[in-house]
Amino acid sequence: MIVDEHGAVAALADLLMQGSPWGKKDAVMALFILSTHPESWSQMLNMGAVSALAGALRDEIVAEEVAGALTLLMRHYILAQTIASEDTAITNLVGLMKRGTPKAKENAIAALQEMCRRGGLNVIQNVAKMPMFSGLIQTILL
Repeated sequence: MIVDEHGAVAALADLLMQGSPWGKKDAVMALFILSTHPESWSQMLNMGAVSALAGALRDEIVAEEVAGALTLLMRHYILAQTIASEDTAITNLVGLMKRGTPKAKENAIAALQEMCRRGGLNVIQNVAKMPMFSGLIQTILL
């Protein structure tokens, strides 16, 4: 019902980007719940919620939950490509793998895995270019 309410998703995206710490937590939780329903994904994309979530990966207050929501959203090819095309999404997910809580690291890994699984060869190549992965890929190939 939230998705169908005029302006609700856009308001949640705005709150996530510009709200207080508690407001951001509430917004990301609402967007996470919406991301569990595939029928809401197109509205989330069209109303800026997907971009807001990708940008919120830089915010330590909500990064763990954001990575979880993005994992769910990236189950759709278009959303995986959209998220991967955000300027810093891959970099921020890799950073979260390094510095996050154990749950944040798990969510970041799951998000990157889903991004690569659904996003296509171009996305896989962009993820593989990250310095953290080059050594790992070389080790696997040897």
